[in-house]
Amino acid sequence: HIQDAQGRNAGRVMIVREVLSSSTRRRPASSSTEAASVSDSVDTTIETPKWLDAYPWLKKIFVYFYTPINTDLVVPPNISPTWYLARERSFTIILRVGALAGTIAYFFTLPVMRVASRFSISSLFFGIVIVLLWFLGGGRKIGFETRANVFLVLIYFMSVNETIGYGFSVECFLFFTAFVTISTLLTGRRGLRLATLTSFITLVLFAWLIGGGYYIPLNLTVTTLRPQSLAIGFTNLFVFLATSSAIANATIVLMENLNSAWR
Repeated sequence: HIQDAQGRNAGRVMIVREVLSSSTRRRPASSSTEAASVSDSVDTTIETPKWLDAYPWLKKIFVYFYTPINTDLVVPPNISPTWYLARERSFTIILRVGALAGTIAYFFTLPVMRVASRFSISSLFFGIVIVLLWFLGGGRKIGFETRANVFLVLIYFMSVNETIGYGFSVECFLFFTAFVTISTLLTGRRGLRLATLTSFITLVLFAWLIGGGYYIPLNLTVTTLRPQSLAIGFTNLFVFLATSSAIANATIVLMENLNSAWR
C-alpha cells in the first residue's frame, strides 16, 4: 500500500501492475486482429492514366509492368502483411522491368557483336538469365520465397561467371556485393548470413586459385592477372567483406524498422 503524509492509504502498486499485465496479455490478440484487418483491406487496384482508356492494349501492358498487389500470398506470422505484400509487388515490378530492359539491350547488341561472341557461352548465359527474369516476373503463383531464392542463385552464378572470366575485377565485387545486399532485402538475416558465407568461401577459393597461379581467368593473361598474388587476393577479399557487411547490416536495420513501422 502507498500512504500519504497523514498515514492514509493512497493506493496500491498492484493496481498499476494489473493494468499493465492485462494490457500486455491482450496485446497479441489485438495485434493479430489488426494484422488480419490490414490484409483484408489492402487495395489491389492501381491508378492508370486516363488517356490509356483509349488504348486498351497499351493499358494492359502498363498494368502488367505496374502490377497490382497479390493478396493470395501466405504471409509469415512475424512480418507485417502490408509490408510483405508491398515487398513482393516491388520485387515483381523490378523483375519485369529488368527483363524488358535486358531483352531490349540483348537484341540491340547482338547484331553488332562478332560472330564468335554472338554464339559464345557468355552470350547464351545472359540469354538464359533474361528468360529466367521473365519467368520469375510472371510466375506470381509461385511462392515469394521460392522466386527470391531462384533470383539470388541467378545473381550468384553471374558473380561466379564474372570471376571465371575476369578474376577479381570491379564488376566481380559489385556482383557479390549485390548478391549479399539483395539476399538481405529479400530474405532477412538468414539470407545475410548465408550469402555472406557463400561469397566468402567462393572468393577464398578464387583467391587461392588465381593468386597461387593455379588458374588464369579466361579473358586475362599471366601479366594481367587479378589478383597478382595470394596476399593481394586476401587483401581484396577482406575489403569486400568489410564493405558488404556494413551495407548489409545497415540494410537489415532499415528493413526491420520498416517492418515494425508497418505493423
